[in-house]
Amino acid sequence: MKRQKGFTLIEVVIAIAILGILATLLAPGFRDVIRSNRLTSAANSFLSALNLARSEAVKLNAPVVICKSDVDNTPSGQAPRCATGGGFEQGWVVFVDADNDAEIDTDEVVLRVQNALSGETELTSDDTGKSLDNYVSYLGNGRTRAVNGMTQNGCLKLTDAPDAANPQHREIIINTIGRVRIDLVPEEEQPCRRRL
Repeated sequence: MKRQKGFTLIEVVIAIAILGILATLLAPGFRDVIRSNRLTSAANSFLSALNLARSEAVKLNAPVVICKSDVDNTPSGQAPRCATGGGFEQGWVVFVDADNDAEIDTDEVVLRVQNALSGETELTSDDTGKSLDNYVSYLGNGRTRAVNGMTQNGCLKLTDAPDAANPQHREIIINTIGRVRIDLVPEEEQPCRRRL
Protein backbone atom coordinates (compact mmCIF):
# COMPACT_ATOMS: atom_id res chain seq x y z
CA MET A 1 0.00 0.00 0.00
CA LYS A 2 1.25 3.43 -0.91
CA ARG A 3 1.60 5.98 1.86
CA GLN A 4 0.05 9.40 1.15
CA LYS A 5 1.84 12.63 1.95
CA GLY A 6 0.20 15.81 3.28
CA PHE A 7 -1.89 17.06 6.16
CA THR A 8 -5.25 15.87 7.30
CA LEU A 9 -8.16 18.27 7.54
CA ILE A 10 -8.05 18.12 11.34
CA GLU A 11 -4.34 19.09 11.39
CA VAL A 12 -5.00 22.07 9.10
CA VAL A 13 -7.95 23.28 11.22
CA ILE A 14 -5.89 23.02 14.42
CA ALA A 15 -2.98 24.93 12.84
CA ILE A 16 -5.34 27.71 11.67
CA ALA A 17 -6.93 27.91 15.14
CA ILE A 18 -3.52 28.25 16.80
CA LEU A 19 -2.50 30.96 14.31
CA GLY A 20 -5.76 32.83 15.00
CA ILE A 21 -5.20 32.73 18.75
CA LEU A 22 -1.60 33.96 18.36
CA ALA A 23 -2.69 36.79 16.05
CA THR A 24 -5.33 37.88 18.55
CA LEU A 25 -2.78 37.97 21.36
CA LEU A 26 -0.07 39.78 19.36
CA ALA A 27 -2.19 42.36 17.49
CA PRO A 28 -2.41 45.03 20.25
CA GLY A 29 1.35 44.94 20.83
CA PHE A 30 2.00 45.12 17.11
CA ARG A 31 -0.19 48.26 16.86
CA ASP A 32 1.92 49.91 19.55
CA VAL A 33 5.09 49.04 17.63
CA ILE A 34 3.64 50.58 14.46
CA ARG A 35 2.64 53.75 16.37
CA SER A 36 6.08 53.97 17.94
CA ASN A 37 7.81 53.55 14.58
CA ARG A 38 5.59 56.19 12.98
CA LEU A 39 6.41 58.61 15.81
CA THR A 40 10.13 57.89 15.61
CA SER A 41 10.07 58.42 11.85
CA ALA A 42 8.30 61.79 12.22
CA ALA A 43 10.72 62.90 14.97
CA ASN A 44 13.73 61.91 12.86
CA SER A 45 12.31 63.72 9.83
CA PHE A 46 11.85 66.95 11.80
CA LEU A 47 15.27 66.55 13.44
CA SER A 48 16.79 66.12 9.98
CA ALA A 49 15.11 69.34 8.79
CA LEU A 50 16.42 71.24 11.81
CA ASN A 51 19.93 69.92 11.25
CA LEU A 52 19.70 70.86 7.57
CA ALA A 53 18.63 74.39 8.48
CA ARG A 54 21.48 74.76 10.95
CA SER A 55 24.17 73.37 8.65
CA GLU A 56 23.00 75.46 5.67
CA ALA A 57 22.92 78.60 7.83
CA VAL A 58 26.54 78.00 8.84
CA LYS A 59 27.60 77.06 5.31
CA LEU A 60 25.94 80.09 3.71
CA ASN A 61 26.53 82.41 6.70
CA ALA A 62 22.92 83.49 6.30
CA PRO A 63 19.66 82.97 8.21
CA VAL A 64 17.86 79.72 7.41
CA VAL A 65 14.34 79.13 8.72
CA ILE A 66 12.14 76.10 9.22
CA CYS A 67 8.50 77.16 9.45
CA LYS A 68 5.09 75.50 9.53
CA SER A 69 3.74 74.97 6.03
CA ASP A 70 0.52 76.68 5.00
CA VAL A 71 -0.45 74.19 2.30
CA ASP A 72 -4.18 74.93 2.62
CA ASN A 73 -3.71 78.57 1.60
CA THR A 74 -0.97 78.13 -1.00
CA PRO A 75 -2.22 78.22 -4.61
CA SER A 76 -1.23 75.28 -6.77
CA GLY A 77 2.11 75.70 -8.51
CA GLN A 78 3.31 78.47 -6.19
CA ALA A 79 6.05 78.40 -3.58
CA PRO A 80 4.88 77.28 -0.14
CA ARG A 81 4.01 79.80 2.55
CA CYS A 82 4.68 79.86 6.27
CA ALA A 83 1.66 79.36 8.53
CA THR A 84 0.86 81.08 11.81
CA GLY A 85 -1.85 78.64 12.87
CA GLY A 86 -1.88 74.93 13.62
CA GLY A 87 1.17 72.85 14.39
CA PHE A 88 4.19 71.56 12.53
CA GLU A 89 2.25 68.34 11.83
CA GLN A 90 0.69 70.14 8.84
CA GLY A 91 4.15 70.10 7.24
CA TRP A 92 7.16 72.38 7.20
CA VAL A 93 9.41 74.33 4.87
CA VAL A 94 13.15 74.96 5.17
CA PHE A 95 14.34 78.06 3.33
CA VAL A 96 17.15 80.62 3.18
CA ASP A 97 15.70 83.76 4.79
CA ALA A 98 17.76 86.51 3.14
CA ASP A 99 15.78 89.38 4.72
CA ASN A 100 15.46 87.67 8.14
CA ASP A 101 11.68 88.08 8.43
CA ALA A 102 10.71 84.37 8.78
CA GLU A 103 8.51 84.63 5.68
CA ILE A 104 9.15 83.00 2.31
CA ASP A 105 9.65 85.67 -0.35
CA THR A 106 9.73 84.97 -4.09
CA ASP A 107 13.51 85.48 -4.33
CA GLU A 108 14.37 83.21 -1.38
CA VAL A 109 15.62 79.66 -1.91
CA VAL A 110 13.46 76.81 -0.59
CA LEU A 111 15.70 73.95 0.56
CA ARG A 112 13.13 71.35 1.63
CA VAL A 113 9.36 70.95 1.83
CA GLN A 114 7.78 68.31 4.07
CA ASN A 115 4.19 67.24 3.59
CA ALA A 116 1.79 66.80 6.49
CA LEU A 117 2.51 63.99 8.95
CA SER A 118 0.31 60.91 8.73
CA GLY A 119 -2.27 59.72 11.20
CA GLU A 120 -3.30 61.63 14.30
CA THR A 121 0.21 62.92 14.94
CA GLU A 122 0.64 66.39 16.49
CA LEU A 123 3.88 68.40 16.57
CA THR A 124 3.51 71.58 18.60
CA SER A 125 5.58 73.87 20.77
CA ASP A 126 5.20 73.22 24.47
CA ASP A 127 5.84 76.94 25.02
CA THR A 128 2.60 78.22 23.51
CA GLY A 129 2.91 81.90 22.75
CA LYS A 130 6.71 81.73 22.89
CA SER A 131 9.43 81.69 20.28
CA LEU A 132 8.99 78.18 18.78
CA ASP A 133 5.31 78.39 17.89
CA ASN A 134 5.65 79.18 14.18
CA TYR A 135 9.28 78.83 13.13
CA VAL A 136 12.88 78.14 14.12
CA SER A 137 15.50 80.47 12.66
CA TYR A 138 19.21 79.63 12.53
CA LEU A 139 21.84 82.35 12.05
CA GLY A 140 25.19 81.97 10.30
CA ASN A 141 26.87 81.05 13.60
CA GLY A 142 24.53 78.05 14.08
CA ARG A 143 22.56 79.62 16.93
CA THR A 144 18.82 80.12 16.95
CA ARG A 145 17.35 83.61 17.05
CA ALA A 146 13.83 84.86 16.44
CA VAL A 147 13.40 87.82 14.08
CA ASN A 148 12.92 90.04 17.15
CA GLY A 149 16.40 89.00 18.42
CA MET A 150 15.12 86.66 21.14
CA THR A 151 16.94 83.34 21.61
CA GLN A 152 14.86 80.41 20.41
CA ASN A 153 15.19 77.40 22.65
CA GLY A 154 12.71 75.01 24.12
CA CYS A 155 10.77 71.88 23.24
CA LEU A 156 8.46 70.75 20.51
CA LYS A 157 6.18 67.92 21.57
CA LEU A 158 5.42 65.16 19.08
CA THR A 159 2.38 63.12 20.09
CA ASP A 160 0.77 60.17 18.30
CA ALA A 161 -2.97 59.74 18.88
CA PRO A 162 -3.26 62.44 21.58
CA ASP A 163 -6.84 61.42 22.40
CA ALA A 164 -5.87 57.77 23.01
CA ALA A 165 -5.77 56.28 26.49
CA ASN A 166 -1.96 56.02 26.39
CA PRO A 167 -0.58 58.41 23.77
CA GLN A 168 3.06 58.01 22.86
CA HIS A 169 5.25 61.04 22.52
CA ARG A 170 8.73 62.37 21.86
CA GLU A 171 10.16 65.77 22.62
CA ILE A 172 12.42 67.59 20.22
CA ILE A 173 14.64 69.79 22.35
CA ILE A 174 16.50 72.81 20.98
CA ASN A 175 19.09 74.10 23.43
CA THR A 176 20.40 77.65 23.80
CA ILE A 177 23.17 77.22 21.21
CA GLY A 178 20.91 75.64 18.59
CA ARG A 179 21.72 71.96 19.04
CA VAL A 180 18.81 69.59 18.69
CA ARG A 181 18.04 66.22 20.25
CA ILE A 182 15.09 63.89 20.72
CA ASP A 183 14.05 62.98 24.25
CA LEU A 184 11.87 60.05 25.25
CA VAL A 185 11.36 61.18 28.86
CA PRO A 186 7.63 61.61 29.56
CA GLU A 187 6.64 65.16 30.43
CA GLU A 188 5.19 64.05 33.77
CA GLU A 189 8.66 63.06 34.95
CA GLN A 190 10.49 66.28 34.17
CA PRO A 191 9.48 69.58 32.56
CA CYS A 192 11.15 70.37 29.27
CA ARG A 193 12.83 73.53 30.52
CA ARG A 194 14.75 71.49 33.09
CA ARG A 195 16.24 69.32 30.32
CA LEU A 196 17.56 72.10 28.06
